[in-house]
Amino acid sequence: MTVNFMFSYNQFSEGGKELAKALDIPRIKHSGSTFKGSASKVVLNWGTSMERLTQAGVSKEILRCRVLNHPEKVDLATDKILSFQAFQRTGVSIPDFTTDKAVALQWVEEGKMVFARKQLSAHSGRGIHIMDPDHPDTWEVSAPLYVKYIPKKDEYRVHVVRGEIIDIQRKGLREELKGTEGVNFKVRNLANGFVFVRNDGRTVPECVLTVGCQAVQALELDFGAADVIYNAQQNRAYAIEVNSAPGIMNTTLANYA
Repeated sequence: MTVNFMFSYNQFSEGGKELAKALDIPRIKHSGSTFKGSASKVVLNWGTSMERLTQAGVSKEILRCRVLNHPEKVDLATDKILSFQAFQRTGVSIPDFTTDKAVALQWVEEGKMVFARKQLSAHSGRGIHIMDPDHPDTWEVSAPLYVKYIPKKDEYRVHVVRGEIIDIQRKGLREELKGTEGVNFKVRNLANGFVFVRNDGRTVPECVLTVGCQAVQALELDFGAADVIYNAQQNRAYAIEVNSAPGIMNTTLANYA
């Protein structure tokens, strides 16, 4: 299969821009485009939901083509409730979750930490409110989704294309922050000092690879980057989400291309 064009959720997306450049394919404009679709053309959809595609002036033409990562599948990936429901239906290992505040409060009262997800389509830890069982003042929060916290040794990003793992990254603390106090290891994002690392001598548990592949397949995506946490005590991996337009550069970019 030869990819002919790219349509990106954001024309300023660096990952989409660099991948299109590496593949030597044109990017379709959101407005003012002269692109004409046909069944013989293959369009790589970089993170565009159906809603965002519908807003574009070229949506009808794109949907006439073979689309890698159809926008309807991206809708599942970008909505955390829909993602978790899809994972649950297909047997992917995930943390316990609920949309019922009363259930979440029961978990906290039982001594379990809960992540209240106030934004369903946010990434990088945005919109997370931690309901801490040791701090009752954190319990009163309304959110569309509540996820029971799983203690983790490591967090990985597993990149999958057409069922094949093409890259694996681990979220590691920046060197200059190691040994310092106050690091939030529960939410491992850039704001808390974590970056993606690879080839650091650690063996990636097999269950992480399996769950990463299963998560992408559960959403019926042609490609995606699954965020997977690993609990060493249980020797078990859990899928958290799948990114349909992950940040890519250097080795990861080359592997996608």
